[in-house]
Amino acid sequence: MKQEDEQHEEASGADGAGQILHKLEAALNADGDFPVRARVVMELRKLVDDPNTPVEKIVEVVLGEPSLGTRILHLVNSVFYQRRMPVMTVSQAVVQLGLRALTDLCTGLVLLQRFSPVARRGGTFADNVKKTILTSLLTSILSQENGDENEEQGYLAGTFFSIGPLLLAYYFPQVFESAEKRALRRRQTITQSITETLGIAPVALSLGIIDALAIPEYYRELLISAYNIYVGETENMDENAVSDLAISLATAGRLADAIIDTQTRPELQSEIETVFEDAGLTPEQMEKILAPVPEAFKQQTRMIEMTFLSLPEHFLTFLENKNDPELEDASEGEETEDEFSYYLDEIREAVRNQETLSSVVATVMEAMAFGLHFDRVL
Repeated sequence: MKQEDEQHEEASGADGAGQILHKLEAALNADGDFPVRARVVMELRKLVDDPNTPVEKIVEVVLGEPSLGTRILHLVNSVFYQRRMPVMTVSQAVVQLGLRALTDLCTGLVLLQRFSPVARRGGTFADNVKKTILTSLLTSILSQENGDENEEQGYLAGTFFSIGPLLLAYYFPQVFESAEKRALRRRQTITQSITETLGIAPVALSLGIIDALAIPEYYRELLISAYNIYVGETENMDENAVSDLAISLATAGRLADAIIDTQTRPELQSEIETVFEDAGLTPEQMEKILAPVPEAFKQQTRMIEMTFLSLPEHFLTFLENKNDPELEDASEGEETEDEFSYYLDEIREAVRNQETLSSVVATVMEAMAFGLHFDRVL
């Protein structure tokens, strides 16, 4: 039964490769609110591209979008920027940040705000929103650590890196949940599962959104480069063409996955250490980069009116008790228990759905092999 399901997923994936972008674009156009917000983004970018645009015109557009001006002021006065003197007006924010930087921040805020009502319900979609926020914040923090002063570009790039899977989960939740279940069954990443299920990589979905919003070509090239680093396909990449921001973006994406997708502290610690080792960052840098994340996340969710979102408890515990071996030992048992619980639920569901005996037996064998880590199951 599971084999038939996976064959069906692969077959539908082959058909979906040619259709999913079209369906996603149609869903965007049919959503009355999203195109309105997209027009605000495009209007800002059009003004920024005109060297004769006065500051007052930018301020007028920003203030014309409900509460956007307030969010911008919250952001520029947050820990994200660590300013000595507060910025009191949008005009002052334009002067301090520059027109293009302000537009990048507005774009990210306008897009994320759209998802608040659905994210409030929790579940898979809320986790995707958290990943998007974390990727944006971590890309900015990593950019600063690497000496890159384009924090705003990093912030927007982080939003776009995750926007494809986020919109897939928003408009087609059943498709995304199917890919998620496949990832759990095959013990692979969501990214790999989406690619196999739909026949199209998540970055292609994100690029489609960038095209729909008329975002500068710079971000398209950045996302392609970062995605190749993210999935480890760097053999054919020109090393001189790989920017520091692309590396920061790929690293931020992997860190966001680790924070949201892991279930226990030991698992999280292992994933995070691997990411930082691959990025060539030291334990001292790791602490410096991760320490501001909880407070920055709180401020970010406050700005986009999603204060109901919270970071996983095991991540907060990891930050507070990184050097506590007793806590680590206690968490190891929890990891096995949580993993087995998933497979136990699968067995219950198989029996409840009156699946064939062979299907139920296969599910039980998976529970023993993967949930209890048996060497072999006959």
